[in-house]
Amino acid sequence: DLSGALDWLYSNIYNERVTNQYNNWWHWQIGIPLRLNDITVLLYNQLTGAQITNYMNAIDHFTPAPTSDGANLVWTATVVGVRGAIVRNSAKLTAASGSLSSVFPNVTSGDGFRADGSFVFHNYYAYTGSYGESLIQFIVPLVDMLNGSRWAVTDPNEANMFGWVYNSFEPTIYNCLALDMVRGRAISRFDETSQFIGSETVAAIIRMAQFASSSDAAAYKSMAKYWMQADTAQNFVATTDLGTVALAESILADDSIPSRGELIGHYKFGQMDRVVHLRPGYAFGVSMFSSRIGNYESINNENYHGWYTGYGMTYIYNTDQTQYDDCFWPTVNAYQMPGTTIDMQTRGLGSGAGFLGTNNWVGGATLNNWGAAGMQMNAWNTDLVAKKSWFMFNDEIVCLGASITCTSNKDVETIVENRKLTSAGTNDFTVNGI
Repeated sequence: DLSGALDWLYSNIYNERVTNQYNNWWHWQIGIPLRLNDITVLLYNQLTGAQITNYMNAIDHFTPAPTSDGANLVWTATVVGVRGAIVRNSAKLTAASGSLSSVFPNVTSGDGFRADGSFVFHNYYAYTGSYGESLIQFIVPLVDMLNGSRWAVTDPNEANMFGWVYNSFEPTIYNCLALDMVRGRAISRFDETSQFIGSETVAAIIRMAQFASSSDAAAYKSMAKYWMQADTAQNFVATTDLGTVALAESILADDSIPSRGELIGHYKFGQMDRVVHLRPGYAFGVSMFSSRIGNYESINNENYHGWYTGYGMTYIYNTDQTQYDDCFWPTVNAYQMPGTTIDMQTRGLGSGAGFLGTNNWVGGATLNNWGAAGMQMNAWNTDLVAKKSWFMFNDEIVCLGASITCTSNKDVETIVENRKLTSAGTNDFTVNGI
């Protein structure tokens, strides 16, 4: 059945004779060849030489070389590298290995990892938990595949990859959840919940521990053990990819691997206008925008209602692990996101997406495990301006607004919280004791 399906795909849709890549280019150059390579590997002994040649010719037609940057570059490098192994083409493997050199260095503008742990993609969006996650999810098995061969990655900047875990991913994963404020337009995808993406990231970190230095490997396993044990909403081992199951089980069963415990600290990602405050029992996040970082992204018919997710939206994560996963995004009032100050203009689908503010005064400061953040905000399509501040302590967060002005004939609102109540009634919202 699978062989027949692949032949139908080749004859009717995906072959070297196609000249029109209709709809999204990504599917032709990345999505389809990634899966077609994997299926060819799995069925290798059941396929004829002619079949393999056909499929591999089609892939080479659409993705002859690694291209683009960031996650897209790693995806195309994976396509070229795995195909190179299938057809025994040394030049393709060399190209795949060498192309990764453009991903490892930190960048100061544009797409990629920044020195402060930020990950920016599409020029000005916070994307650690989407394009950043995809990058680490695919670069780890590719590097691992090439290790020990003459195509092994030898770029000294590869060392940066091991630092991404500590600087970019560890502070933005809470109880195995990837924080939504660094997932961009992916929050609108029903099949990519924060738990799903968080678990994929943890799986990549577990796989990285297999070829990291002994000290890094020990740290990765320790943090992974904590995340897996803290994940009460799902069974990590039962839901992760097959290649990670045995590795995860061995970490959980090994008493010599200590659980990292809860991560405590205050993390400011100034180059993507995000702040993460981690204290015992909860995580708090602030999502902002400026002249550097866009308010939200809406492309490919996604995230039409993300209008105010960058307007100082605040998040509280605790033991309620499904707060943002159990249909929060399609059911929440998109005009009233917690922490935001807005005027109640009627918004169209995707209106104002990609808006950059006129102010670069957005950032914060850290004192030990405490922190402060501020945003001088000018809104889209209105003269609303505001100065917003957040002071984050142990069990208290002070939110201040000043100089909030707007001359348009619209109501201006500041939303304190907008949270789904649990059926058990255990998260009542209290104002002045009531």
